[in-house]
Amino acid sequence: MSQRLLLLVAGALALLALSLPWGATEGTPGVLLPGGSTVVVNVDGTLSLQLGPGTYLPGLSGRIIHGAEHEMRVLGAAGALFVLFGVRRSRRRLVVIGLLVAALALPMGLAQGTGIGRIAYGLAIGLAALTLLRRPAPSTST
Repeated sequence: MSQRLLLLVAGALALLALSLPWGATEGTPGVLLPGGSTVVVNVDGTLSLQLGPGTYLPGLSGRIIHGAEHEMRVLGAAGALFVLFGVRRSRRRLVVIGLLVAALALPMGLAQGTGIGRIAYGLAIGLAALTLLRRPAPSTST
């Protein structure tokens, strides 16, 4: 496969990762607050207990976090710019810096879980790194 095709596949995977879930936030349960109680003295001298209604506070539902909403998109864009400038100017060091910056986005938000988007993004970074950092095969002609 040509280098250009492999880079196009890596770019498509990275773009796809932006639309896939990277994790989810955890929901919080609702809370039932008990109502108040009041002791009432009746006319005949007996006591009665009156209970007030309780209050229900609904919790927050969890939600899925997609790559386009995730903070990783900043590092992904910065890494892509470094890689682009490095490839355009034939500067291997810029390409390596760009791949490292883009790879820093992978551990961000791991507490939210590992979604398929994070896996697709990791594959895109790996494919781009293998393609861009591959050394040319040594010449066997004598």
